[in-house]
Amino acid sequence: MRQLTSILLLLFSTFQAQDVTPISDIQSGLVDPGTSVLIQGVVTAGSGETPDGEFSFYIQDAIGQFSGINVYNADPDYAVARGDLVELYGEYKEYAGKSEIDEPEFLEILSSGNELPEPEVLSLDQADWEPWEGVLIQIESVSVSNNNLGYDEWEVTEIGSTNTMRIDNAYD
Repeated sequence: MRQLTSILLLLFSTFQAQDVTPISDIQSGLVDPGTSVLIQGVVTAGSGETPDGEFSFYIQDAIGQFSGINVYNADPDYAVARGDLVELYGEYKEYAGKSEIDEPEFLEILSSGNELPEPEVLSLDQADWEPWEGVLIQIESVSVSNNNLGYDEWEVTEIGSTNTMRIDNAYD
């Protein structure tokens, strides 16, 4: 038992000694895929509220471009809810066109009930959506142009334009 306690304390000390990596460093390419990072942020879409279902959630550590990231997590002990402030350690990967922290080795909920970051108000005429990957956004002045694309997805069109966006209803 003492050996197990010593190992756990050593692991916890290792995580505590590492600096928190800003999500923007990961999303803007300053961190190479395959690198393990310690990140911290507020959960903006909890376990089960993303297109990846119960195995995924999103966190954000600031506002603006490159401030959010997906966390892929199949460990039911690491379930989180919107508004949880979390700190986690895991490997950064690019998977299926998405940046993510894959299977955190360590996850701690630091507090719950925190306010979410203000959503970025955008229009659908973005030339590049990559900077907004994982970021809480709000699109105004849209109408539903197709309410059944299959797989609980629908499409909206920006009023006064031909710009469209497909939306996945991951959270009922």
